[in-house]
Amino acid sequence: MHIKLKKMKSLLQIRTLGLAFLLITIITFGACKKDEPAQPGEIELAKEFVFDYTRSFYLWEEHIPAGIDYNAYSDPFELLDAMYYDILDLWSFVTDDYYGIQNSLDGIRKAAGYKYRQIPTGGTSFYALVEYVHTDGEAFKAGLERGNVIMKVNGQTITQENFQTLLYQDVMVFDIGELVGETVVDLNKTVTVSPKEQAFNPILLSKVFDTGTKKVGYFLYDQFIEDFENELIAVLSNFESQGIDDMVLDLRYNPGGYVSTCGKFASMILSASNTGDVFLTQQWNDYLTAEFNKETDADSYFNLYFPSVPVNLGLSRLYVLTSDRSASASEAIINALESYIPVTIIGGQTSGKYTAAALFHDDKTALIDNWGLYLVINKIANADGVTDYVNGLTPDHLVYDDYTTPLGDETEPLFAKALELIDGVPVKTSKVLPEIYKNTKPGFENWLDKEGAMIQKELPSLIKK
Repeated sequence: MHIKLKKMKSLLQIRTLGLAFLLITIITFGACKKDEPAQPGEIELAKEFVFDYTRSFYLWEEHIPAGIDYNAYSDPFELLDAMYYDILDLWSFVTDDYYGIQNSLDGIRKAAGYKYRQIPTGGTSFYALVEYVHTDGEAFKAGLERGNVIMKVNGQTITQENFQTLLYQDVMVFDIGELVGETVVDLNKTVTVSPKEQAFNPILLSKVFDTGTKKVGYFLYDQFIEDFENELIAVLSNFESQGIDDMVLDLRYNPGGYVSTCGKFASMILSASNTGDVFLTQQWNDYLTAEFNKETDADSYFNLYFPSVPVNLGLSRLYVLTSDRSASASEAIINALESYIPVTIIGGQTSGKYTAAALFHDDKTALIDNWGLYLVINKIANADGVTDYVNGLTPDHLVYDDYTTPLGDETEPLFAKALELIDGVPVKTSKVLPEIYKNTKPGFENWLDKEGAMIQKELPSLIKK
């Protein structure tokens, strides 16, 4: 389930918007805030910027109420509220921390580098079960491990009322436990974690396994980031040189990223003969559709094609590991490839983000340089026209993670299922999963992790007059 984010204000300017929004604001903008008061004329210019771009580029532009006067609203946040189509749009928002959002999309964020799930303990309290620790992050350096249970933070029990502050402090002392069956056992151990702002490499783990009959490449990838495309090429080049027969692509922690990176990755999975075939199609609002159709290169606005890439694995099928964290570009690459090869989804239902967005920014006006508009601009479909997967992509094989077996281990439940399907021989998993795992829900460390993204860049300046 998505939480609607129309307003993305800096921490010192929060209104009373409810727990969910407060959490996202704190964990996204914990540092480097624009906390000075607005300058004379700033709010008026920012409202005009939001008005012009929303009525021009918004996917649901036809649902904007007629006759809106941006001068009638006190700030850009209230203006977007009035223009926003909340029946379908779960993602668009205004921010006065444009550079913080842009950094998040580029893999730069203030974070400890771990993901957790909430284990309810009665009432409003919960334990945080660590499902993943990024090897670049401070949590990994401090000794936090997948499968750890955070029982308390700085001596306090975690509740729905306080977790947005407890789990996102500059210094956190975790009391660590472990799951034994259905019970959390205190290990009388602490781990001290201090988040920092840094660039996280999305290339997490790649291995080649020899199953006896097949060579299988396993790749854990957690964001489609342009700056790490050379590293992506290196992983797939290694798979190609080792002659893999199948690939298991682990996207269970991947919230998405850039359309361009997604397209290049998809092209590398396929054969070079697919270069130039339709990767995805884009459906725009009526205004943009008419404007794009006037252009001599109109097709380029409606169809995205597989680009020429330096490596092509030429796979005839693909296995993808997913969860409720797999969103946007992660879903798009699955949807796109299903027009060309069988894609077997293993794990959990994906997020359900079938749209692309742009992060608009007026860099010509210094007074509103830090304002941005994250706006849904189109629906994406594969070459067969499949889109609107509002409830996410359903796995072919529903498999529950055990959150303890190391990722990339042949006995880890999702990967073990993939190996079983590839080789035809059941792989014994590490343990019988307790029912408690099925009742967890994810916690999120930043805005992108929560909402996912598929970012379209370099749009023309087609502002309605």
